[in-house]
Formats: sequence, C-alpha cells, structure tokens
Amino acid sequence: MTRSCPNSRLNHLVGGFVLALALLTGSCSSGERADQSGSAPSKAASVPLLHLVAEFSPQEALILGCAQMVQFHSQALVDIVRATYRDGRLMGLVGHEAEAGEVRALLAASSLPEDAIELVTLPVSTMWARDYGPVFVRTPQGKLVIVDALYHGTANNPYDDDVPRVLAQELNVEYREAPLTLEGGHLLGNGRGLGVCSAHAVARNVRERGLTVEDFTRVLQTNFGHGQWVFLKPLAGEPTGHVDMFCAFVEPDHVLVGSYDPAVDAVNAARLDENARALASVTVDGGPLRVTRIAMGRHDDGFWRTYTNVIFTDRSVLVPVYADVAPEVNEAALEVFRRALPEREVKAIDATTMIRKNGSLHCVSINVPRS
Repeated sequence: MTRSCPNSRLNHLVGGFVLALALLTGSCSSGERADQSGSAPSKAASVPLLHLVAEFSPQEALILGCAQMVQFHSQALVDIVRATYRDGRLMGLVGHEAEAGEVRALLAASSLPEDAIELVTLPVSTMWARDYGPVFVRTPQGKLVIVDALYHGTANNPYDDDVPRVLAQELNVEYREAPLTLEGGHLLGNGRGLGVCSAHAVARNVRERGLTVEDFTRVLQTNFGHGQWVFLKPLAGEPTGHVDMFCAFVEPDHVLVGSYDPAVDAVNAARLDENARALASVTVDGGPLRVTRIAMGRHDDGFWRTYTNVIFTDRSVLVPVYADVAPEVNEAALEVFRRALPEREVKAIDATTMIRKNGSLHCVSINVPRS
C-alpha cells in the first residue's frame, strides 16, 4: 500500500513559465526525481472566472479514504474522525461491506457514535482519496463542478478512477472530464483565481500525452481555472511529486511554504526557497501574496515528514505530527498554524504510520465545498 507516483523518473526539466513554459531536456539517475523548476506567475484577475475552490472555504462535507486506513492506520482514522465529525458532514470511502463493518466496529470500540461517519461503499483499493478523487471548481456563475482527470496511480484497480463520477452522482454535482493525467495532490487553489500546480504534472503530461507545455497550460486553464497559475518544483527525491507535501493555502492571500536547513538538505532548501520567491511575486486582489515559511520534518530515513499536508473543516485545521520527530519541531509547526489561523482550532494528528507509506492527512481527504 505504499503510495508512489508512477513514471516518477521523468527525464524532463520544466521552467520559465510566464503564461507559457519552456521545456528543456535533462536526465536523472535511478531513484532520482526530475529537476523541474518553478515559475513566474501571470497577473491575477480581480474577479476570478472558473477557479479551483479553496479547501478553507465553507464546506458541505469532508470525505475520508477509510479503505486500508482501518486495517493499517486505525488510530489515525479514529483520531481524524474524532477531530472532525462534530464540524459537519463526514463521509468515508470503503472498498466493500466487510470493510465498512470494520470501520463501524473500530469507531464503536473507540466510543465514537455510530452516526459519526456516513460510509460509502465503492470498489476502491487505496486510502489515497485525494489522488483519485474529484477536484472541485466554480464557474463564473458560482456553480460547483467536479472535474475528473485521468488517474494512473492504481493500474490494477480501474475503479479508483471512477470515484469522481460516482461521487458527482452521490453529491448531485455536475461532472466534467479533463483530458489530462493528474492526481489531486498536484493542485492547490486559493479560491480567488490563483492555482499552483506541480511541475511534475507538466512533465508527465508532456511525456505521456505528447502535449506541448503550452497545450498543457491551456487545457489546465480551460478545465481548472482561467486565473493565474504558478508551477512549483517538487521536492527532489520525494516519490509523489505533489505540491501538498510542502505547500498549503490558509487564506486567499496567504500561503505556507516548507523550508529546509541548507546544512541538512541544500538541494531542497534551494528548491523551496525558489518556490517561495515565485509565490511571493504573485498579486492577489491588488496586493502581494503573503508567504510564510514552515520548517519541514526530517527525511533522513527516506520518509518525507510534511506539516502542510493538512485537513480543513469549517471550524478547525488538522495538522500532522510525528512521534519520531523532536517534540519542539512538531510544536513549532503547530504554532505556525495557530498564528496563521487564530479563528480555527488547530488539532494535532499523529501521522507517523501514514508518512511511512508516503502520504499524510491531506492525501486521505477530499473537501466538498458548500454549493
């Protein structure tokens, strides 16, 4: 059940984005991620057109990928449910009825009410709901739409890729397909027309679909947002290539970006500094985008401990912490969120076992915006 990004050893360099990207050719050795650069953004529109919905926006529901979690990360599942079920509608994806029974038994044994979570049985194979789940956008008229790109994360279970279409029916939301190969962790939005996308996704679509970088940008804007896009470098060596491993919007004009001590990881320290500079040059509603840095956890053992891979509810934000990290490092990350979001309760969730499978809280969740 280890989560990884297929075709991760892409031999492309992506950079120089100013509403168009220049594609350069490079190489990487076995086990090394392609060196994909960040980008300079285009100017923001004061009133967003089609745009990604921000995850801190008012919510209709929160969906959790309970498949696998109940067997392998049961305490994390209990902790997430306990921290969120009073904040609004909570739904859980399970792969079969037996798994649904395991979730009910686990929650009952943890003294949680039977109706704490609504279980939806679909033939899903993994807990990584963010990867294969729906992406929500709003039209210029304010209508909510589910956009579904192709997901290749689980080649032996095509049903994962059907989840957005099925949930569109369940939630009574319009459904559209986008001719791109993407995972949910590749994208983040501020709810005001600004989106960030991993340069890993650009290179993948250039390679696998034969698109030019300009083609990719045009299709991305057409399906996920007509505002401005910033393409960020993924972490070197991190297996998913996702932006949620080091980046999180907390307000339309405020984003958190990870940081590393150059003495510990010079390559990723420079990479995240470059991403932060690219975002700091963005204009949102006539003012600069505020960028706050948040120290990343250790990864000397190959597990990429992230503090930006969070879950938002209408009342709180769940932040991952790790039992094998110094307590003061966890506490410093929590304090960043407390200062950034004083109106929300900041709740720490131990994600130690999850990160050893290359994911954290955001990866197992889907925020359903209020219509």
